[in-house]
Amino acid sequence: MLFPNIVAGLHSAPDDVLEAARGMGLTRRQVLLRVELPLAVPAIIGGLRIAVVSTVAIATIAAFLLPKGLGYPIFLALKEPTPFKTEIYSAGVLAVALALGCDGLLVALRRMLVPWARRGLA
Repeated sequence: MLFPNIVAGLHSAPDDVLEAARGMGLTRRQVLLRVELPLAVPAIIGGLRIAVVSTVAIATIAAFLLPKGLGYPIFLALKEPTPFKTEIYSAGVLAVALALGCDGLLVALRRMLVPWARRGLA
């Protein structure tokens, strides 16, 4: 999901803005770095959020195949015949907390990099 979001973000710059940048004498590289890339940041970070949260989820499930991993306590508790499954709940809550924490950091990064969206100008 990251690559399509980068491409979609770079293609989302309005033609009027690109024409104005070229009219001001900016080179193609300057248009990319000063106009298109800043306008693409929300889409790029959106794709990065999806990729990071998906990676945490896959790392949790990957413990089914590997003996050590993020979801190892969950699968270990599923194999044991004990009636108390505290490990399942605690490891599940920690995996969700990790995913939400990473997502929250990326939301904070987006707010820092895209100040015009905070003011309601986007």
